[in-house]
Amino acid sequence: MTDPQLTGHAEPTRDPMKAIITLVRATLRDWAPLNELIEGEESKDRDIAIAVFRCIEDFNGTSPMTSYTLENLLAVHLADLVIQGSACNVAQSVWFPQMRNEVQFSDAGVNVSIQGKHRELMQWYQINKNEYEQKKRSAKNALNQAELLVAGAGMSGVPSEFWDFYDYITTLG
Repeated sequence: MTDPQLTGHAEPTRDPMKAIITLVRATLRDWAPLNELIEGEESKDRDIAIAVFRCIEDFNGTSPMTSYTLENLLAVHLADLVIQGSACNVAQSVWFPQMRNEVQFSDAGVNVSIQGKHRELMQWYQINKNEYEQKKRSAKNALNQAELLVAGAGMSGVPSEFWDFYDYITTLG
């Protein structure tokens, strides 16, 4: 049974984008009851959807270039990669306004910083972005290798001279 205050947290859905948005929100713990200093969620569903789109574009734009959709990435069990990359994109979009709107002042020996959380967000982002980049490279390599192995099934990876050599050897035998 789910907590009634965290509506949307465990709602089943067949829409992959809605499911990923919910999982990114759960990863970031961006639920109204948990956000004590702001009203509601910090990021709207639209903001998270943009972050997911950016993550998929980043994945596809990293060499070797691909054209995977969200559904394709989920089908090959890369949901965690999409969630982590999207969460990094959300964090980046959250820290920009905080960085822009930071105000520091001092009075009677008391130092106060308003909107000064962006440094902590940037540290979290850097750690998670580095991990995401490593996972993305590994996934791209694995997918490329898998596509080369099943090239006869209509899929195609980025071939190398080794594939040409393998093809040549198999025609001799």
